[in-house]
Amino acid sequence: FGTGSAPGMLTKVRLDTMTEVKSLQFIDGEDRPASIIVKDRYAFIGFGSAWAEGTTSVVKVDLDRMVRVAAIITRVGQTWLYTGLGYQDHVFFGTRGTASTKHAAVVRVNTNPTFPGVPVPPLYNT
Repeated sequence: FGTGSAPGMLTKVRLDTMTEVKSLQFIDGEDRPASIIVKDRYAFIGFGSAWAEGTTSVVKVDLDRMVRVAAIITRVGQTWLYTGLGYQDHVFFGTRGTASTKHAAVVRVNTNPTFPGVPVPPLYNT
């Protein structure tokens, strides 16, 4: 579950007892997780916020360990990631239009972006 706080927080809950297992707080600017897509052991979180630069982020979280493993910053105007869908090796987030873009967009993120020769991102919060 995501919280509507600043910064946002992801909470893992044991559903049979409805008790909290562990939580992960995001960094400043990653506010109000609005879309959470679960694929295998990972969650991809899109945020319902916009940074001053007119961007936001998508964060990949290892749900077994509840640690942040990767993040990307969206393009300018791709903010407020309110809807999400996972399909094959991608997750898709729908944005809302802004004063500068005047229209919504779909943000596509590769869920397994590590290729030969490309370094693996560092693990955070270990």
